[in-house]
Amino acid sequence: MSDDHAHSGPHADPAAALDDPAAVLRTGRARLRGLLASCPPAPGAGGPGREVVSQAEALLGTEAVPRSAYASWLHFAATALGHTGYADRIAAEAPRLPWRTVWAWYRPVGAYEAHPNLSGGANADVFERAGDGRRFVRVSAMWCPETWIDLGTGARSTTAPEGVTEVDEDLSPDGPWLFDPEDGPAPFTPEEWEEPLQVAPGRYLLVVARGLFLVEENRHPAQGEAQEAEEAEEPEEPEEPEEPGEAPAPAPWFADGGDGAGPLTARRLDEVFGVGNVVRVPAAGLPEALRHPATRNLLSGAGLPGFWAAGSVAFRAESDGPRPDSADGLLRLGGFDFGYCDEGEVLVDGATGAVLLRQPDATFGSGGEEPFPLCGDTEVFVRFLEGVRRHMGSCWDGHAAEGGGSGFLRSMRALDPDALDDDSSGEVWEHVFAGITELGVDGF
Repeated sequence: MSDDHAHSGPHADPAAALDDPAAVLRTGRARLRGLLASCPPAPGAGGPGREVVSQAEALLGTEAVPRSAYASWLHFAATALGHTGYADRIAAEAPRLPWRTVWAWYRPVGAYEAHPNLSGGANADVFERAGDGRRFVRVSAMWCPETWIDLGTGARSTTAPEGVTEVDEDLSPDGPWLFDPEDGPAPFTPEEWEEPLQVAPGRYLLVVARGLFLVEENRHPAQGEAQEAEEAEEPEEPEEPEEPGEAPAPAPWFADGGDGAGPLTARRLDEVFGVGNVVRVPAAGLPEALRHPATRNLLSGAGLPGFWAAGSVAFRAESDGPRPDSADGLLRLGGFDFGYCDEGEVLVDGATGAVLLRQPDATFGSGGEEPFPLCGDTEVFVRFLEGVRRHMGSCWDGHAAEGGGSGFLRSMRALDPDALDDDSSGEVWEHVFAGITELGVDGF
């Protein structure tokens, strides 16, 4: 690649330059990293190109790959991010890319999302529908409810298609395959990309901790039969891998800010905790003692997780919403089962919205009937629980660029540093967070 088209002048918008796949493919990776680094950090300061290029660079890290292979990684990043239009433009500009991504249900680097999370091992079985021969994959894991995916389109459903039976054949590749570490044509293969299912000639389904995706070998680039015949007679020299330069890859960037940015909504909590596992109470049904407007809005709108668990800790909300607990305006939201001590009652102050914990045996706090502050309000409480679910994958099977448990703790600290610094509440949250920072997917 050359740097000739990296920018059009000293005042060019670097983010806009990244939105042009043709320009990206003509630009050296070191220069691309420079463009990424010069973009403003704020959410919204860029488009799909900035998301795609920063994702590809995060995935590749220090690996040097030829231009055609780099196009494949850009195509994968765009598909995983949902930027199918950008992926199509990459494929059009680089018809000789060695492999393409047909579809991907995959957690991008730096995208702290609850789903998909296939940590701990996934079950993936291929089924075929009678009549039209259409194939589907059924996938499930400890933290992934059973999901059916159309192998042709990537469309997902929680219900099984009608008329399907499991494919009774060995789907292991019958020879060297695309990402074969010894004989495969792809110049770089992540370690976890192994043991694929060959679901069609040249098409491979890969199931990894961060999701699953279908890739295909580009056996017949769109060059025209005559040109292909000519190239077969006079093969091109192998492309030289291009070094990414000395500058580290900038962190993946997301237009919406990433890492749980944005308001809590009913749809968002349903996606994280599961439909039917969020308690919402119509405003008219909330107790009069709950006078705090923001808390009332949250409990009647976004809601509260009905059941939540990580490691040895579980939380269960009051199924009918908060109920009065004492004459001084406290209401019970639910309770923590800590696994080895008395239950911790989660309370909310009806006037201020502050969340408190009562833990009688003094494992946390001073014990007895006197509650102590747990966090600033119910929104922080929900975001802490949601944050654990969103960061599970990055803590258990994270990418090197994500920071694992330390990255998760930084994100939680940004929500309510006082709750984590206080001796009593800090100890509670340390125990809650340990479910993903210290324990593995199996709870040990």
